[in-house]
Amino acid sequence: MSASLCGGITAGPVATGSAASGSSLVLTLSRDVPCDCVIYVVYGLGYFHAATSDVSNIASSGTDTFGHTYTCSTVSKCLIGAIRQNVVVSGADQSSILMGSAIASVNAGEMSNGDTITLTISTAHSSVLESVGMAFAITGIGETAIAQESFGSGTYTVDYADGDGYPTDPTSTTLNWMSNYGYNPNPQTEAALLCGALSWPDSGTYTSAAATLLGKTNSTNMGLALAMKTVVAAETTEPGGSWASAATAHVGNYQYAELVAPPTGPRISLRFRAA
Repeated sequence: MSASLCGGITAGPVATGSAASGSSLVLTLSRDVPCDCVIYVVYGLGYFHAATSDVSNIASSGTDTFGHTYTCSTVSKCLIGAIRQNVVVSGADQSSILMGSAIASVNAGEMSNGDTITLTISTAHSSVLESVGMAFAITGIGETAIAQESFGSGTYTVDYADGDGYPTDPTSTTLNWMSNYGYNPNPQTEAALLCGALSWPDSGTYTSAAATLLGKTNSTNMGLALAMKTVVAAETTEPGGSWASAATAHVGNYQYAELVAPPTGPRISLRFRAA
């Protein structure tokens, strides 16, 4: 990410990280953050072939070297809600994956190459927990989630429980809300659509159905991806996508984030730059 990307809606990866075990996930920035922006962290957590699938009890929060707090509150923050998929073979052979996100506002120049973001994961089973994450600097969005019409209800609400997942299907490569639920979501106002996906095992390249891929990374057992698209009010969009190969389990979720006026003028443009 460079200073030339600081106007309008822009997004660029700034950090990745993974951990084979433990209750902390550390993401180290690989570039400076030159803009006023939000740092958006998307993460995946998993247990594999363990005697527990206690992912439902996990909660995350984080801080960085500058002191910002990364929150996972679903009250007002524009977060992809936590979504999990359990795979139970027997009492002593259980696996589970969970995807979620956290966000913090950062001022230009506050964070730079080498700074770290640490997510602290609350779990009673840290010895078997694997984690993976990515952080993105995104300008032109705020921290408030936009109400959406989900599941064709006709009622607009801020919705976090809108994920999609597949357990134990060795032939499945695709997450698709229209195929599985018979609907595609739409926002009440113009918004940025953030779409996340997590697979076990890592299933190679991820292709978003409608959004621009911001980044994809992997740990030993998981593949994690995030995509983004700007949409107008009531525009329906498929938030899913496809992996290059089938997965034992995969999950996805999305959220609409508010748009904020860019510092360079009233018009908002969408530009992305690869890592």
